[in-house]
Amino acid sequence: MFFEELGIDGFDAELFMMSFRDKYKVDMSLYDPYLYHSPDNIFGNTNPIKYFYWLIFDRSKLKKKKFTALHLYNVAVIGKWFDPS
Repeated sequence: MFFEELGIDGFDAELFMMSFRDKYKVDMSLYDPYLYHSPDNIFGNTNPIKYFYWLIFDRSKLKKKKFTALHLYNVAVIGKWFDPS
């Protein structure tokens, strides 16, 4: 929902979340970016283990989880990522 409204995905979405983390000093250790947006270029990845993982268990085909701007606000207030309910 959030990324679709912004019209971003892949690396742009990942950069947004890194900037959010840095600006608001949020612990993002529980945030899994591939549950919320698609990777940009997994097959250009030089790590062969990740390459085969993506071939076997292509997580980009899974239904993406969604969150709202209000959820991001709550994460910033708490200071730690939690999955939306």
